[in-house]
Amino acid sequence: MNAWLTLLTVGALLVPGVALAQASNISTSKRTIQNSENHLEVQLVRCDASASITGDSPVGGETCEAGDWSEALDCRNFTNLGATYFEYSAAGSSVVKIWDCLSLPGTTTTASSSGGTAPSVEAPGATPSAADPDPLCVDLTLGAGVTLNGTAAGTQLMNLSNQKLHFIVGEIDACTSCDSTLVVSCGR
Repeated sequence: MNAWLTLLTVGALLVPGVALAQASNISTSKRTIQNSENHLEVQLVRCDASASITGDSPVGGETCEAGDWSEALDCRNFTNLGATYFEYSAAGSSVVKIWDCLSLPGTTTTASSSGGTAPSVEAPGATPSAADPDPLCVDLTLGAGVTLNGTAAGTQLMNLSNQKLHFIVGEIDACTSCDSTLVVSCGR
């Protein structure tokens, strides 16, 4: 009987984790385009929902779903940000958010209550608490009053100037058959 109760308790504890694990960190599509002392340009997200390009790579892209987020781009010491969002599919639609995240003292690469996790380990839109104070992220698209959406094939641009930047994370906010790319550049 005790073994059965233990199994039920463990199962009940795992169920919330399953719901939270649906959105994830997407990492295979991150690719550096340019890296110099005064300019950094990186493809953070490449979604290929139609599987029109074969291979899971920076060129081939990934299968994305709403809530997925990119690897963090270290833009500390930069003050200008440019973002270009491409939607390729006339039948698809998508929305992307761009987050500026802080790295807390005592940061680790795994979930922790003693400091925090490195930016992009946890979803950028998660709510921090006293027990788990990260991620500390600000939605730059919301702050700029910009919606980077791909409701049809096309390109969306966003530029910010004279702002102290930290770690930049791209998040797929909505994705319906989206074939899209997010390129972010940081400069001085």
